[in-house]
Amino acid sequence: MWFIGDNHNSGEMHDDAFLRELLGSTHWFEMPEGTEEVNSSDEIPRTESKCTAPELEHLNEVSERLREKLPKIHFHMFQQNGQRCCVRLGLKGSQVAVKGSEVFIARIPKDVFEDELVPLFNRVGEICEFRLMMDFWRLPELYYNAIHCMNRGYGFCRFSNCEDASQAVQELNNYRFKDSPSPLGVVLSKDNCRLYIRNIPKTMTFDDFSTAIQRLTKGVREVILLPCIFDRSKNRGFAFVEYCSHKEAAMARRSLTNSSGNRTIQGSVLFVDWAEPERDVDPDTMKTVKSIFVRNLSPERTSEYITKGFAHLAGVQPLHVWKNRDFAFVNFAERSQAELALNNASVPGKLGEQVF
Repeated sequence: MWFIGDNHNSGEMHDDAFLRELLGSTHWFEMPEGTEEVNSSDEIPRTESKCTAPELEHLNEVSERLREKLPKIHFHMFQQNGQRCCVRLGLKGSQVAVKGSEVFIARIPKDVFEDELVPLFNRVGEICEFRLMMDFWRLPELYYNAIHCMNRGYGFCRFSNCEDASQAVQELNNYRFKDSPSPLGVVLSKDNCRLYIRNIPKTMTFDDFSTAIQRLTKGVREVILLPCIFDRSKNRGFAFVEYCSHKEAAMARRSLTNSSGNRTIQGSVLFVDWAEPERDVDPDTMKTVKSIFVRNLSPERTSEYITKGFAHLAGVQPLHVWKNRDFAFVNFAERSQAELALNNASVPGKLGEQVF
């Protein structure tokens, strides 16, 4: 389930106070415009940006040192929009996008780069991608306009699985580089892939909105546009749009809320923000859940109707059904019964209407 909180930015990965505490007052940096630049788990533009000659020279030097330290692992390094990406080659696509497999790294010494960071984190587990936020600025003419290169003090490391990411937090949080005044701060990232979009024309159909949002943005995985409770021919004026990755979601948010003004659909200006994600629940706890949450029910559907419908889907009578307006909770005696009912309810027409 997904909820909208009072603070729509709570779906971001880290808030301002958290970053200040993690980075420490002596290593605090100004947040760049657009918090998604800092809070991303994947925010990389789709095309590589051009490097200046000095920037490219520094990138090649670091890449060569990294190749010497990890000769059996091949990485592709490139620079994009102020961040340098180090992507491991030869990995399957599914390994690059495992949710919960990325860590956020703070308090990185400004003169430490990928040739030291990647081997350090690779000791914990298989790295898919490492991204380091960079600063480049031109020195005065006295230094012949040379480009000075340092990192911004933070970066992201994505592993091939969640277990290695959790292990990295345990082993490398508070790890201290030689001569560094402060230790690293390593925490798990939160991959928010869902946007909350409001001010949608209420007369717009699901198909029309889905087509429009896929035309305006890329990487759409799912669109949730609920009908009005009392007039099913209209929508509620808001939608949830889930993307294939946080990168795609961040790029979509940036595209829909650019500096020249928010995008419009059928004359209505869209307002876009992160949806607040559901809290992570321990997998062992989830195995004991025997209740199903059902939404998009017609107001006239009674508890008795839902009980009969799910008894047909699960092959056994639910213990209890609690309904309120257009949603309900259906409780079963066994987990296997709930799973069977959930799978069957996902098939259009089995309950007489589409539910979620």
